[in-house]
This record gives sequence, C-alpha cells and structure tokens, in this order.
Amino acid sequence: MKRTVILPVEQTNSAIREVVLRGSASFSEQHQLTRSVIYLRRQLGCEQIWLRPQVSAPEVTVSLHDWSNSSAQVPSFDRLLDSVMKAGSVRLVLWTKDWLAGAHSAVEVLNRYQRFLPLLPAQLRDELPSAPAEALDVWRWVLRLRPHAGRALRLAALTQAPAALREVQSAGDSTLLRDAGDISFFAMQSWSYLRAWGEAETVETTLRRLQRMTELALCHALATRQPAVISATFERYFEGRARAQPPFVATAGDATAVA
Repeated sequence: MKRTVILPVEQTNSAIREVVLRGSASFSEQHQLTRSVIYLRRQLGCEQIWLRPQVSAPEVTVSLHDWSNSSAQVPSFDRLLDSVMKAGSVRLVLWTKDWLAGAHSAVEVLNRYQRFLPLLPAQLRDELPSAPAEALDVWRWVLRLRPHAGRALRLAALTQAPAALREVQSAGDSTLLRDAGDISFFAMQSWSYLRAWGEAETVETTLRRLQRMTELALCHALATRQPAVISATFERYFEGRARAQPPFVATAGDATAVA
C-alpha cells in the first residue's frame, strides 16, 4: 500500500535565490569557507553558492551547530523557512564557527531544501510548472545522479506516467529512478513519515529502502538529517553489512599495486 505523508514546507512559487556561507573572520576559517563553497557547488550542482551576497533578497539564517544538535527537530527548520518564504524568495545563509566540521551539515540542509535552489540553465524549467514537491525533489535527484538524463527519465521522475516508466524500464534505468526516489525519501520525507506511521513501520520502510539502494545512493542517504530512530536503523544496517563481509587481507600483489 502506498504511504501518504505530509511533505515539509509548502510548495510555492518562492525560491532560494542564492546560498551564502558565513563563519568567523580568521584567516584559516575564511580559507575553509572558500573550500566549502567549491565543495557544496560540486555536491549540489548549484552555482549560486557564495561567500558574499550577489542579489537583493530577505535572509533566513540556519545555524549549522543548531541543525546538527542531536535534539534538533528538523520540522522546526521547515516551519522557519516556510514562514519566511511565504513573503517571497529568500537568501539562505548557512552559518557556523567551524566549516571543517560544518560542511557535512551544510550538505544535509541543502539536500533537504534542494527543490528551492536555483536551477542550472541545462535543467529544463519548462518541465516543472505543475510538479508537486515530492516529484520535483525526485527529479532533482535524477539530475544529480545523471546530469544528462534523458527526457523519459526526467518525465518519469516528475509524473510517473506509464509511457515514461516503460521507456525507463526498457532503457535499463529503473534502478536509477528508484535510487532517486529512495534518496528523496530520506532527504525530505522521513520525518513526516515517522510522525504519520510510527516507529515500527518507519524502521521496516527504512531497512527495505537501504537494502535495495546502490552504493552511490547509500552515500547520498548518509548525507541527510534523520530522526534518532532512523539514524539508529542506519547504524544497525551498516554494522550488519560490515559483519557479513570477510576481513580484508593484504597480499603481496596489493602492496605492489600501492607502491
């Protein structure tokens, strides 16, 4: 049975016009900020990530220290962004004193709200006018997993249209589309799913998704902010995988290859 969840942040015409990173004024931290801009642009496929504002827009600031706090409730950040974006598009400011430690949290934030980020020119805007939030996020993940995804794959992510799904299956891209849907679940739906369906159902769903995801998709899933019960399920899953794998024993051939 398909599970319906309440999606975070209302889908409006508002957007995040740009992302600005801020931190302390020390030389070492400014250097780390510059490196973080490059890293986040590459991870998100979004060029509108800066050290200084480039456009005029109201600001909403997220403290990465608060975001990463074990007691933080991500829906409260959803409500903050929602309340500001009701008035129009915004600049998202990510702030931390320590960008060496904060870069991972920044990826988590941007993964959750990526559907509001500026599009690169190659990512076709004309496909999007009526796309709901869930489908738009899957579409974004398809493009991140395969930047030059074909039209059928893009439309299948947005519409789940039978003709597009058949074409995707014929092209051997069903796994990629499923990966995009699974990553999107962890990036933006898991907190609402837990609230709607409870812990037992959420743990079962989490394990089912993890077991079928590719290695690349699992890496992306690990860069999402989860409730405690899902984080614990992640740990249990990966610990089980580690125990099931035989220990690695270096051989002379391995040493030669390294040398």
